[in-house]
Amino acid sequence: TTTATAATTTLPTFRLRENDYVLGERKIGGNAQSIISGGFLHHTSFLWDWDPANMDYLTLPEKRPRYRGDRSHDEFLVKLKDHYG
Repeated sequence: TTTATAATTTLPTFRLRENDYVLGERKIGGNAQSIISGGFLHHTSFLWDWDPANMDYLTLPEKRPRYRGDRSHDEFLVKLKDHYG
């Protein structure tokens, strides 16, 4: 008989960092809130997949989390698909 063993893969640590969800040091999602008279809206988004060519349209934002530094989108973001897909 053969015994099958599952391959063990070590994932980077998942945590909340400066309002972002991160794996290791790379962002996988974030939150946004808007508070107006009579209510509020909260939404969370996670980055499953994207076309790298579309990232070329994005500029480095003026206001950004300290842990991001000057990293490009390619260096700062990670696709969930790459770890869980």
